[in-house]
Order: sequence, then structure tokens, then C-alpha cells
Amino acid sequence: MNIVLDEFNLYEDKQYLSYINIFISYIKEIYFEDKNYLELLNYLESNEYKQNILTLANRKENKFYIMKIIKDNDLIGFIDYVCYLDEKGKCIIGNFYIYPEYRNKGIGLNVHNIIYNNLKKLGGKFIEITPNEKALSLYKKLGYSFTNKFSEDDNLPIYMINIV
Repeated sequence: MNIVLDEFNLYEDKQYLSYINIFISYIKEIYFEDKNYLELLNYLESNEYKQNILTLANRKENKFYIMKIIKDNDLIGFIDYVCYLDEKGKCIIGNFYIYPEYRNKGIGLNVHNIIYNNLKKLGGKFIEITPNEKALSLYKKLGYSFTNKFSEDDNLPIYMINIV
């Protein structure tokens, strides 16, 4: 399986729009029942969001990575993550989205393994996630366990795995 991760160039309009469009697809699928759904979509399309995301992606420490998931030269999803070396090596995988037609084919596992190795190279010690229900079985299969903590943003349970 030929899966490649490539960082979005958020300064290039075409790539930025590609990122926003795939992020909106993700939001529509995951959060369509959320009462703040339309507000979130409006925010994603705003200049404020663009400036905020560029600031995070350009930090020297705790850089926020937004990666294209590419299979056979086709964009099939995206993933974002950050490694906080100043917080004991805590890493967070934020959004992880693969188009529905590419799911359940081992791609998510493959992408996770790539990210896991990238975070290890960055000096990460553990990864935290707040998976939605659809993704929980994948993360449990990967060895993530519930931490007894909940996300401040959306009150979802936080799962963790150590990077060894």
C-alpha cells in the first residue's frame, strides 16, 4: 500500500483551499448534529481561522502539523498533530479524516504508524486523542487506553498510548 503524508503548504491558495474543503467534509460528517455546526463552518472559512492556523503551523516550538494523506497520488484525507516537548513529550493527534470510500482498508492503521514514528522522532513520549465513536475501535486496536480524563473542548473521553 503506497501511503504518503505530505504537509499542506498553507501559504499556497490552492493547497489552503484544498485543506479547508477536506476539513469541511470532515466537520459535516462528524459534527452535523452539533448545535454550533454552522458557526464552526463559518469560522473555518474566515480570515481569522487562516491567521490562527498559520501562526500555529509556523511556531518554532510545538509546531502544528497539517498533513495530506495521499494514496497513489490522490488526496484521500488529512491529519493534524502537535508534539509538546515542553509538556513532558505530550503529543496530540487532533483531526484525522479519511474519505469514506478509503476506510476499512488498513489505511488508517498505516497513517497512524507513520505519525507515531514522526512523533517519536520529534521526541514525543505519549499521544493523547479524543476519538469520535466511529474511530474508537481503531484506536483501541492500536493499544490506546482511556485516561479517566475528558476534553475541555467537547467533553469527549481522552485516550492515550505511550511512545516506545
